[in-house]
Amino acid sequence: MLLYSDELKKIEYYKNKIIQEISSTGLYPSSSLVSKQLDKIDTYLPLFENTIVTNTFDNKDYNDKLTQLYNDLLILYQCVYNMKIVEYNNTVKDLDNKLQDLETLSNVYYNRALVETTNLFGNTIFYQGSGFIQSYNNGEITISLGSILTHENSKLAFICKVNDMGQDNIYFIINDKQISAYNYNQDLYIVPSSSPKINTYDYTLGSDTTVNLSGFAININTLIPSFSNTYCLFCSENSLYYERADGIVGGVEKQKNIAINNTTGNVSTYTCYIYGASYINLEFSREPISKNFDSNTIKNISRIQKIQFKIDSNQTFNISTDGRLFADKIDVYIKDNVLYTANYIKYNNYKYMLEEVISGKEKTIDNVKMIIKNADKAYYDITSIAIKESIGVSTL
Repeated sequence: MLLYSDELKKIEYYKNKIIQEISSTGLYPSSSLVSKQLDKIDTYLPLFENTIVTNTFDNKDYNDKLTQLYNDLLILYQCVYNMKIVEYNNTVKDLDNKLQDLETLSNVYYNRALVETTNLFGNTIFYQGSGFIQSYNNGEITISLGSILTHENSKLAFICKVNDMGQDNIYFIINDKQISAYNYNQDLYIVPSSSPKINTYDYTLGSDTTVNLSGFAININTLIPSFSNTYCLFCSENSLYYERADGIVGGVEKQKNIAINNTTGNVSTYTCYIYGASYINLEFSREPISKNFDSNTIKNISRIQKIQFKIDSNQTFNISTDGRLFADKIDVYIKDNVLYTANYIKYNNYKYMLEEVISGKEKTIDNVKMIIKNADKAYYDITSIAIKESIGVSTL
């Protein structure tokens, strides 16, 4: 039977009173005896009992009635207090907990939305917004991300947000290689492939074609662009691009077995890309001011090898290689099933080569980790960790 809060307090009041009365007679106040007395009481009625007024003043009766009125008021006050204060505080606490849960959930979805709408193209292949297990050891925190499913030849970007810790102290380990967070320096990891399938297409742009900041369309009859493949355009074959110290830019043709003299009249930085070489040798009339290679005979040559060096005016150099030499390389994008250059050509002699890398097979990479170095505490507030995969080219 459901009882009102004031009834419960009245029962407690009568119970204590009955126990005192029974005890004063010398009897043991058993539960059955107390319950029997309580059954006679109507808890709907107040404690105060009206009596017939007589000409004789009864001091004891008067005090009993005041006590009854006091306890009636006390019970009512306690009931109101519980309803207005205790229950109110409990309701506020319950609402605060629910609002905190809602805020936490909204932050999780907000951070996930930021990852999904980032300007980095590609799919999210890993995301975690909470529940990070952080293992601290000697000023370094390790968070295991487990295994990820990706594709050969794809590019992976590692994105994270850690409060109270700079991005320069965070890196990821994948296949025993360290990769910086993408939102720190846009570092990317290229998933290796044992034997990627690659197609190349020579392309000559008409001399009357306008080349500007928006680039141009690449029309090759035998090529049907695919969003799942990766494309790269190599520009200005048998040429090098240079930039003088005063900001003037240009290009120079490279003929086989003929050295080039820096006749720009200024200190200049030369750049080129050598594609598919088995050997690359460089010769200089004197040591360059700076260069991006150690020995003038380059070993461990990549399929796409970037060469860059800075030399004085009137300094001579030569490059010998069995690869194809280009002044620059740029990314492309697909629009309406047509390939377009993503930006302008720095230097142009209208001879190009387009590389198409066919998308690779699925590949599982185990034991991927995130590392926080220079940690001054054992636990950090990590908002989110995500890995985005880029397969093929961007679209507009």
